[in-house]
Amino acid sequence: MKESKVTDENLYITARLLGFEWTTDEAKLNLFELLIKAGAGYHNSHTEEGFLRSFELMKADRTPNKTGRKFIMEMGYASSNKKAKIFYHIKKWRQS
Repeated sequence: MKESKVTDENLYITARLLGFEWTTDEAKLNLFELLIKAGAGYHNSHTEEGFLRSFELMKADRTPNKTGRKFIMEMGYASSNKKAKIFYHIKKWRQS
């Protein structure tokens, strides 16, 4: 199986190359949100789309591929007695 390009180092470098001043955790949250948005059929900005496509998580029809689905599950799912990883990122980066 192909190794995922979603590493802390790749997230940080790719965000910086595209002009985003995100921390690694904020980049994970944004990648998660952009992947969900694209998979639901909505469009991202050109730069956001470039960030998302850098990690090869989508098929040509913009739905999540196997690696993308794995990323979504790793970030967005936890057993019933735990909170998903994404919860902590949302709590830190999306509360006003």
